[in-house]
Amino acid sequence: MCKNIPTRFKRNFYGNITKNVVITTSRRPSNRSRTFVKELSSIIPNSIRLTRGHLSLKNINEICLNYDIESIIIISDSNGNPSKIVALKPSKASEKPEYTLSLRVKGVSLRKEIGLQPKLSFVGSALYIDSKENLLANIAQKISAIFKIDIIKDQHVPQKISIIKLSINRNEILLEGMNNTFSRIGPIVRLYREDIDA
Repeated sequence: MCKNIPTRFKRNFYGNITKNVVITTSRRPSNRSRTFVKELSSIIPNSIRLTRGHLSLKNINEICLNYDIESIIIISDSNGNPSKIVALKPSKASEKPEYTLSLRVKGVSLRKEIGLQPKLSFVGSALYIDSKENLLANIAQKISAIFKIDIIKDQHVPQKISIIKLSINRNEILLEGMNNTFSRIGPIVRLYREDIDA
């Protein structure tokens, strides 16, 4: 049993919203990566942010198994910027979590950088794709599985539900954080399309 579980994690785990995704950083993350993790977790209410600190992958695996977490997302860092989203699955058969998927980050726009300071209070989230974009179906399934959120094609979204809008822009995949009226709230993530098409 991992004994060095961060107090904030234990305090934030319990509440009205079931937490089944952990979002954390690689070790020694940059300030931009820390902020990105914070903003990403704020629009995915079923996620919980885990301060990496000195936690090893073995420690993270133990924590997630103890709390019945289904998915682990690690934001890797390169030259002071988020560079990769690595998805893992807690494993009972191994000391470390199982590798699921790795997506290279082409670029990130944080809220402050695009002039946004939204007041956020969500109870759920969904992945939105335009019903006309059939090419997005396979990509959407992978993103949905990572973040454990449902895919929707209807623009009538209840209040208190955040949206991650998925679209294709040339050779990149665009993920945009939005509220239920489809107003941008950030962050914005650009991914290399070939990583998801593979």
